[in-house]
Amino acid sequence: MNTPVSGCPYTPPPQRKHTEPVPLYGDSYHGNPDLWQELREQIGPVVQVELEPRADEDQEPLTAWLLLDYNTNLSVLTNPLLYTKDSRGWPALTSGRLSPASPLYAFAEWRPNAFFVDGDEHARLRSPITAALDAYSRRQVNRDVGALADRMIDSFAHRGEVDLVGEYAQLIPLFMTTRLMGLSDEDGFEVAQAMSNLWQAGEKTVEAHLWLQQRLLDLAVEKRADPGDDVTSMMVQHENALTDAEVRDQLMLLFAAGHEPAKNAIANTLFMLLTKPEFRGALATSASLIRETLDQSMWLHPPLKCLISRYATRDVQLGGKEIRTGDALVLGFAPAHGDPALLGGSGESPYSLTATSRAHLMWGAGPHKCPADTFAQHMVIGAIERLIDRIPDLRLAVPAEEVERNDSPWLAGITALPATFSPVRPAREAEPAADSDDAAPDGEPGNPPHLSSSVPSIGTSAPEPPAAERQGLWSRLNALARWLSRR
Repeated sequence: MNTPVSGCPYTPPPQRKHTEPVPLYGDSYHGNPDLWQELREQIGPVVQVELEPRADEDQEPLTAWLLLDYNTNLSVLTNPLLYTKDSRGWPALTSGRLSPASPLYAFAEWRPNAFFVDGDEHARLRSPITAALDAYSRRQVNRDVGALADRMIDSFAHRGEVDLVGEYAQLIPLFMTTRLMGLSDEDGFEVAQAMSNLWQAGEKTVEAHLWLQQRLLDLAVEKRADPGDDVTSMMVQHENALTDAEVRDQLMLLFAAGHEPAKNAIANTLFMLLTKPEFRGALATSASLIRETLDQSMWLHPPLKCLISRYATRDVQLGGKEIRTGDALVLGFAPAHGDPALLGGSGESPYSLTATSRAHLMWGAGPHKCPADTFAQHMVIGAIERLIDRIPDLRLAVPAEEVERNDSPWLAGITALPATFSPVRPAREAEPAADSDDAAPDGEPGNPPHLSSSVPSIGTSAPEPPAAERQGLWSRLNALARWLSRR
C-alpha cells in the first residue's frame, strides 16, 4: 500500500495567535509528549521555532519553520524548485548568526555532498553512492548481517539478560557501515563515538565534527592509494572523478544516515515487539511480519524526530505562514506521522495487521529519497529476524513506561532496552540462508564490496581468534557500545 490510510475528514481546531518562536530545546520540548498536537491546535501546520538559546536578550533569535503535518512535509520534500537543499542562502549562515562554535553548525554548514545539492550536481555526487550500494546484493546483506548478529548474540546468549541497545542494536549498523567503508572495528568505534556526539548537538559536537572530517578525509586518501573491495574504494575510483574532499563528505553523509537512525530503527522495532502482544503472537507463526512491524515502528517511533533540511528559494506561503527567501525549514517526521488529518482524527496508527501503509517519510521522498533505503531495510530486518529466531522468548526486563529515550533535538531513540530470556547455546558455524529474489551466486561479475579489506570478513569463513582473545575483544567492544548508547 503506497498511500496513507485515512478515515473520515479531519477538521482542524481554531488557531490562536502566537507571535514568539517556540523553543526547540529545553524541557518544554523534550518533556512534553503532546507538544506536536498542542502546536497544531494553537498555531497551525507550520510553526516558527527557535533552534538554540540566545547568548543574551539582545541577540537575534536563531529561527526556522517547523513543518507539522504530513502533506506539508511531503510537498516540501518533493518540490526542489521552491525548497532547495543548498544552505548557503540561509541568512543565519551568511550573516554569521549561526557560528562554527554552535552545535547546530554541523547540521547546516554547506558541504559538497549529495545532501546539500540539487539538480545535476546532486546526480553527480549521488551516483557513486548508489553504484557502490547497488553492487552489494540483498543476499550479501543477509549473509553478513546474519553472521555479525550471531557474533553479537553469542556474546550474551549464555547470560539470559542483555541490553538490546548497547549490546545489539548499536553494534549491527556500526559494524555493517564501518566495515562497508573499509574501516577497522576500532576505527569504526571512534567514528561512531564522534557521530554520536555530533547528533546530540551538545558541547562536544564542534570537536566531533572537525575530527570526523579529518578522519574520513584520511580514509579517502588511504583508499585512493591502496584501494580494496569496499564502498570508499569504489567511490574514489568512480567515473565521476570525485575529489578526496567530496568522497569524505559522501562518507560523512552515509555514516550519519546509516548508523544512529538504523540503531534507533532496530531498537524501536524491538521495543514494539516486546510491548505489543499482537505482534509477538503473529511472529510466532509468521516471521515475515517483522517488515510490517518495522513499518509501524517508523510511524509510531520514527528514528528521526526532526531535521533542518530545506531552504526557501523565494517568498512563498506555506501552511498559512509567510516564508521568506532563504528561510530554513525543519522537516517534522515525528509530528507528520501523528498528523490527525492523516489518521482520520482517530488518533490511531495508519497500520493494522491486515493493512499496512509504507508511505511514512523516514526514507524521504522526491529526488533526495534515501539512496541506501533498501540496504538499510534489509540490515534492520535481518538483525531483528536473527535475534527473534535465536532467542524467541525475549522479555522486557522493566516496565515499558520506564524505558528511557534520548534527549537529542533530532534523534528519537532508546538509550537502553534491558531484556531477559532463557540462555541459549552459541550458534553453529553456518551461514544464514540466502534470499533468492535478487541474489547472485558468489563469484559472478560485479565485484561487490566486502565489509572491509582491512579486517577479516565477518562471514563464517573468516578465521577466528583464540577464544580468550575473542572474548576479551567483544567484552571491550560491548562495554564501549553500551557507553555510546547512553550518550
